[in-house]
Amino acid sequence: MSEARDLVTEFERIYDEWFDRVGSDPGDFFETTLSEDWVYIDFNGIVRYKPDYEPYIAPVPKDRAPAAPRDLRVRTFDDIAIVDGFYLAPGGGQDLDRKLIFTAVWIKRDGRWRALAHHTSAVQQ
Repeated sequence: MSEARDLVTEFERIYDEWFDRVGSDPGDFFETTLSEDWVYIDFNGIVRYKPDYEPYIAPVPKDRAPAAPRDLRVRTFDDIAIVDGFYLAPGGGQDLDRKLIFTAVWIKRDGRWRALAHHTSAVQQ
């Protein structure tokens, strides 16, 4: 497998766990994966920081949680990775499904990837 494919596979694993942790029992995943200065901008333009994220995702029922992205594109620049793609978000407790495109910035610290920023936009369907 090529180094680029290995990196995509690594981020697919990270995102699989991320989306599995959405809901009321995230364990320590977000504490150890989100950088202290992480910022998230959702498709409504609302900005959240690391302390805001777990309370935001805690009420999402498992059957309405987003599906982990698969069509990832990963570009690296030394210890920085830019990841983009899309995922499906069933809309939490609502019946409104959305396709979201995203761009995320990751930084490698102490030998592991830590999320630095994530921005999503809803695709008009």
